[in-house]
Amino acid sequence: LGEAWLAMQRAVASGIVDPRLDYHLGVIAQARGDLATAGSALKRALGQSPRWDRRESAQARTLLERIAAPHL
Repeated sequence: LGEAWLAMQRAVASGIVDPRLDYHLGVIAQARGDLATAGSALKRALGQSPRWDRRESAQARTLLERIAAPHL
């Protein structure tokens, strides 16, 4: 996860606006236990384009729900 995390941080910091980048940053952040970053990145991805990819956008919404209610 370390290399993936660094690569996604660099990609997002480059200024490219792409919901896929924010989605993957959010997924990796969640896997690392950084729920605040995960939530922000996933919300940003959905805000840029709510349906950029049917599968990934649905997964982003599901992951956001899990982050909001981690006990479920």
